[in-house]
This record gives sequence, C-alpha cells and structure tokens, in this order.
Amino acid sequence: MTGNPILPHFLLLANHCLARWSNTHRPDFHTPWLYPDRPPRFVADCPVARRLLDLLGPLDWAHFPERNLQRNWGHLTTPHAAFSAAALIQLNEGLVSMGHLRRYLIEHPSLIWLCGFPPSSPS
Repeated sequence: MTGNPILPHFLLLANHCLARWSNTHRPDFHTPWLYPDRPPRFVADCPVARRLLDLLGPLDWAHFPERNLQRNWGHLTTPHAAFSAAALIQLNEGLVSMGHLRRYLIEHPSLIWLCGFPPSSPS
C-alpha cells in the first residue's frame, strides 16, 4: 500500500464524535457522579477525573446560572459553568496561574470534557 487512504477517516471520526458530544448532551460533573456505571471510558480510566468527580459531582451543574449559549457572540460560546468548574479544579489542585491550569487540563483531557468546555476542531 503506497498511500494513506485511512488518514482522512480519522478526521471524519473526530468530527462525528465532537458533533455528537456538543449537540446531544453538554457534559458535566454531576451526571457521571449520579450514574457512576455510565461515564465514558476515557473518564472512567482517568484516576484524576474519578477523584475530581467525588469533589465536584455533588454540585448540580445543570442548574448553574448561565448566559444564552445559543446567541452568536462572534466566537465559540463557552458556558460559565465550565469556567467555574475549571476554577474549582485550579483551587483544589493548587495551580498558581491560568497557564498552569491550562497545562493541567491539556494533560487530563477527560477534565476538559467533564467541565463542559465545547470541543473545538483542530486547526
């Protein structure tokens, strides 16, 4: 085989998964905490995510005060709950700056999903 005919399929698969996550259900810490037998595998396999589920899961994230997420703000709309969850992670983990928080979230992508940050396609 001389070409890479399978490579374009990875991008299609990633876009399909991202669209499914963002359109049908906005993830949060509360739902996997309520139903511990049903989290996505990448969440269940991450010890950090499981530990933070115990901390942040009891909070009812679905009723967090929110701005209109359907409005076009000129860029990707991020829920306030996602920023609040990330700030609580920053405090709990003793991360001293937003840069440290960003690196921590990148190193633990299951936390990005649990916080409810909207997925962005790679550029």
